Amino acid sequence: MANIGKELEVATIQFSAAQDYYTYPFQVTFGCTPIVTVSADEDVNAFITSLSKTSVTIEVSKSGYAGKVYMQAIERGC
Repeated sequence: MANIGKELEVATIQFSAAQDYYTYPFQVTFGCTPIVTVSADEDVNAFITSLSKTSVTIEVSKSGYAGKVYMQAIERGC
């Protein structure tokens, strides 16, 4: 069985046309850097450019994208 932690956070982030990246501060306290996945609402690539125990920075591939990005963070067993 996978060695995962007990903390999980899920968020929907609304991007505006004026931003190509967003730094999301975690509301959960992770004991170590979590495993994070992101996906966009439309045909846009969403990717992680920075990750720590306290926040994740998400960028999108389409300049001026105004839509939702879904983020899931789960603590790895540490």
